[in-house]
Amino acid sequence: VLVEHAKKLKSGFCYGADATWYFMNSLGAGIKYSNVSVANSEDVTITYEDGNIEYGEIADDVNIWFLGPMVSYRSVSENLRHTLVMNIGIGYMGYKDESVVIDPFTIKGNTLGYVYELGYDYSISEKMSLGATLSYVSGNLMSYQTNYDGSWEKVILDSDSYESLVHLGLSIGLRINL
Repeated sequence: VLVEHAKKLKSGFCYGADATWYFMNSLGAGIKYSNVSVANSEDVTITYEDGNIEYGEIADDVNIWFLGPMVSYRSVSENLRHTLVMNIGIGYMGYKDESVVIDPFTIKGNTLGYVYELGYDYSISEKMSLGATLSYVSGNLMSYQTNYDGSWEKVILDSDSYESLVHLGLSIGLRINL
């Protein structure tokens, strides 16, 4: 059950927004926000060493977000219809899991995060483009906090046990060019 539960947490929904000011035709700076949400729940039966059996649910509702400045490079085709965009950023990365293993609890943490993006935009008007972006977001939790019944406890991880927050995102959206 745990393996199937973990597999179902591998894909989810991502959204975000960014604003970039190009101070040169091909080079700019901006700010980025992105969020990834994944969730799953399964019914479980737990058998303890003393023979007691408990029935319930295992569930995770995970959000991982990034907020930080970025540097952007863009290459625009001669006819101004096609644009290749590459971004790199560093900033705050947060993690929160509203979890259940029979009883509910919360896990949260934060770390330094990095984002690398490659995008393509197709101009549909002078001020608007339709595009797709592939994002690689990375960071490692070195510690986190857990909350059981209103009591927070900090957990510090050994360097060989850091919790990876790496994820890939594919987004499709509109870019407004002011």
